Amino acid sequence: MRARSLLPTLALVAAVPAGIPGAAHAAGTGTAAITPGGDGGAVRLTTARRLAVTAVAGGELRLAGTLRLRARGAARTVTVTGLRLAVARSPLTLRGTVAGRRVTLAHATPASGRPLRTDATTGAVRLDGAVLRLTAAGARALRGPLRLRRSPGTARLGRLSLAVPARPATPAAAPAQPTAPAEPTATTPVATPTPAPATTPTPTATPAPTPAPGPTADPCWASRPATPVGAADWIACDPAAGGSLRSFTTYVRGSWSAAPPCVGGRAGVFPSAGASRIDDANPFDHRLTVAAVDRPADGTVRLRLAGTLEYALDAHGIDQATADPVIVLSADRRTGTVRADGRAAQGGPSSACPATPTPFTDREILELRMDEAHAVTTGPAGTTFTHVPARLTATGATTIGAGFYPAGAAYGSFTFTVPAAP
Repeated sequence: MRARSLLPTLALVAAVPAGIPGAAHAAGTGTAAITPGGDGGAVRLTTARRLAVTAVAGGELRLAGTLRLRARGAARTVTVTGLRLAVARSPLTLRGTVAGRRVTLAHATPASGRPLRTDATTGAVRLDGAVLRLTAAGARALRGPLRLRRSPGTARLGRLSLAVPARPATPAAAPAQPTAPAEPTATTPVATPTPAPATTPTPTATPAPTPAPGPTADPCWASRPATPVGAADWIACDPAAGGSLRSFTTYVRGSWSAAPPCVGGRAGVFPSAGASRIDDANPFDHRLTVAAVDRPADGTVRLRLAGTLEYALDAHGIDQATADPVIVLSADRRTGTVRADGRAAQGGPSSACPATPTPFTDREILELRMDEAHAVTTGPAGTTFTHVPARLTATGATTIGAGFYPAGAAYGSFTFTVPAAP
């Protein structure tokens, strides 16, 4: 039987951003709580402390106070100072100074079904039970001060929760009293000097600054530019979330031997008609255009996307196209699906070449796990759902991916915005 942890709760009572994390603003009052609960790692939280925020800017909370960690089964402790909690994106990041070095100490990843929720209009922020883990950099920084034989690894420290109520409405300022115009004053015209001819400076090259690397534990999609309103991103770069879509993309882009008439055939992913790569160097992630938004009377929403993604590997008889997908969301936005038109020729290493694809229309190919979104952000433009995992439906498993993957298999993720109702 596992012994129940006797460690206290570390509570951070702090001012937090009013609005979408990331903007400088006057802080409102909120609460952040870290509940210790490790996974048997070599490092644990020790002492409960209440920390005040002295500044809020750029989506970062500056905390006054310290945090203490202890080596498991030993009296040695280390104090972390200069604490900063970055909430501009998921996962949240806790930074601090350990033995004179600034490090990214830990990441907080939202729990399944409990994404980070922010409201730019009211300033409300909510996060329940995010998992707080040491980063690799944090683990290395703690090894020396705690005199550990080896790095403690990315051990779980506990869970982080944020609760920030909506800020009260700011009363409108009283209108200023009108002021009588001043009496005109006679002035003596002054001659305007003729400017000397400007000389054109010789441009000099200025070396571009080298950007600092981000946290190594961030998922690949976290460093992407924000998905604009009017677009939807289909992401497969993350090995875990990309799952079968990443595997299939790698497969069709591979170098395979083929016999005539397949020699010199197509191999790869070809976006067109409104679809494009987000990054030219990354074949896994694509952006589609939102062509229309339907709002039936039952409260559901349909985002009609424009774009075609072709997956071809002529050497193995694969010719697949997913065209003009439609994201369908329930009225409560808790469930979603993706429907699409297209064509499919199920292939494989022993398939005939060239392929003879079969067209399909309005098939439900994916289920969207809305409750597993990494973040749901509401603002004036609408509600943005970030990194919503997609899973193959039973129909999708026999339609896309060349039939290689079973129903329920991970098939990338979607980021999109449901525009505010007109």
